[in-house]
Amino acid sequence: MSDTVDSAYYNQTRAPMLYGITFSLLGVAIIVLCLRIFCRTCMIKAIGWADYLMALAMVVTIGMCAMIHLQIKTGMGRHIEYSHDHPEMWSLSMKAGYTQNILYQSALVITKASILTQYHRIAATRTQKRVIVGTLAFVLIFGSFVTLAAIFYCIPVSAAFNISTFPKGCWNMKSMNFFTSAVNTTTDVVLFLLPMPIIAKMHISKKKKIVLFAIVASGLVVITAAAVRLSNIVLWNDAADSTYNSSVIPMLDAVEVCVAIVSGSMPALQPLFRWVFKQTLSKVSSVRTEIRLHSVSLAQGTTRKAVLDPEQNMEHDPSQSQTRLWKIGTSIEGGYVVEDEKAPICH
Repeated sequence: MSDTVDSAYYNQTRAPMLYGITFSLLGVAIIVLCLRIFCRTCMIKAIGWADYLMALAMVVTIGMCAMIHLQIKTGMGRHIEYSHDHPEMWSLSMKAGYTQNILYQSALVITKASILTQYHRIAATRTQKRVIVGTLAFVLIFGSFVTLAAIFYCIPVSAAFNISTFPKGCWNMKSMNFFTSAVNTTTDVVLFLLPMPIIAKMHISKKKKIVLFAIVASGLVVITAAAVRLSNIVLWNDAADSTYNSSVIPMLDAVEVCVAIVSGSMPALQPLFRWVFKQTLSKVSSVRTEIRLHSVSLAQGTTRKAVLDPEQNMEHDPSQSQTRLWKIGTSIEGGYVVEDEKAPICH
């Protein structure tokens, strides 16, 4: 550590924030995707291309988050002076960042392809299907271009993580990142708007339409993350303290992709939501019925109650033919509540 650098400044790190946001959202995305696969395979018993693509996007996203972890471990989130003092770690961090960007672009295009495939399945008219197919074609072509650009933006490729020569031999990354992020944000907006007319024309109840609109509205979080990422690229991409100031960009990559996976998987969870709702209603109804029966038994003023052990033999006078035994429920003592108009109270 240089003598001119304050120790508090030198040791400052954004690692807790980067880890917390990145991996909490990754965990949520994994859980939601697992529930989606469960619904499609066990409840609906119809799994399709949209599900396979989303599962592939999740695998790529896990790889991307692993690279973010490696970046953090090798200095991302700390000030540039730390990286200057650890050149080997800095070089490894640049390699991890290079790989992470490629995986981010790949995960994003696969996720969007999955969502558009899902839209195509529910589209009602030929015009809607054509618009969706056209959007999918653009996403695939542009996504392929961006992924290749992320791989070959430096010639030779090794120049992308050569700390002694970078950015020599590389494109203007600020301009490139701004362009690709702007287009990706635009496609996020298009994906948000595309299902609106489809849902509006679906022959379902108004309540179900509201639920679907609410699910689609979760895509606003994706748009927000993409917009914040774009603004950070403009502000910090070529900043002198890049390892600290630009460290939020990979985190926002994870936010955008993970939220897109969650948002794109929510419609597939409707069967599970309905099942949980029905089970909850059934249990509530059962409890209400038991309470109602118990209240009716308490209202019988001429009825006397006794608490008996379930295993206790109950003897009744044969002449008392009017004796009635009602099992209402288990008492606090472990016996049954018994109602008998003539029998004495049993202990």
